[in-house]
Amino acid sequence: MKAINFAHYRKIVVLTGAGVSVASGIRPFRGQGGLWNEINPLEYADCSFLQTNPMAIWKLYGDLRRLLASAQPNAAHIKLAEFEAQLSPDQQFTLITQNIDGLHQLAGSSNVVEIHGSAHHT
Repeated sequence: MKAINFAHYRKIVVLTGAGVSVASGIRPFRGQGGLWNEINPLEYADCSFLQTNPMAIWKLYGDLRRLLASAQPNAAHIKLAEFEAQLSPDQQFTLITQNIDGLHQLAGSSNVVEIHGSAHHT
């Protein structure tokens, strides 16, 4: 397989999902070992559930925040941050993530778009 020469590109975009944080001990929402296997995502995603059962929502995100307080970036987070740092000034790097854990930023990535928000902000 031929390596990509990124020097030829001025705008680089990377998309990450839940799988990138599994090695940091963060469970995905979907798939094997996923959170949605234990709770109904359609129920929790409906704003009426927040009104009728706010403690369930606070418990879900409270547990997640406690886990994130000690989570550390893994090799994938670190390599992406290193990649961004080594680009030339005329190159633009954007990291789009579905993750809400903030581990990309903790690893040093600076141009991160969290499309599902952040567990660190209510």
